[in-house]
Amino acid sequence: MSNPAFGYEDLLLPHWSQTYHAATQCSRTLLLADTTEFDFTTHNALKGRGPVGNSREDIGFSLHTVLAMDPQTQAILGCMMLSPFIRQLAPLGRQRLSAKNGSENRRSGNRVSDRSGGFLSTTNGST
Repeated sequence: MSNPAFGYEDLLLPHWSQTYHAATQCSRTLLLADTTEFDFTTHNALKGRGPVGNSREDIGFSLHTVLAMDPQTQAILGCMMLSPFIRQLAPLGRQRLSAKNGSENRRSGNRVSDRSGGFLSTTNGST
């Protein structure tokens, strides 16, 4: 995709529309979500990579995928969403937010955002 006027969304929009239509025809639709990491550490010519895995040395990108499934027939209806992203490392010395702290923040009304692969920042109140 070397044309900057078009993105992957433009290619997938017809599929997403068809999948959404199929999902609305079912009495229930199960959405299956997964995030996959693609490790391109050895591909030095590839630009736009970020950290993957538990190492600061491994680099690549992540892809969050949501599939729609009819739970009655177990048929996959299609892909509802694809969201590629590059994880950003937290600054050195910053602590990783534990699951316990995350649940405390939700109860106290703090907003927790995670676009950094597990290193979370919190803000009190709304944006």
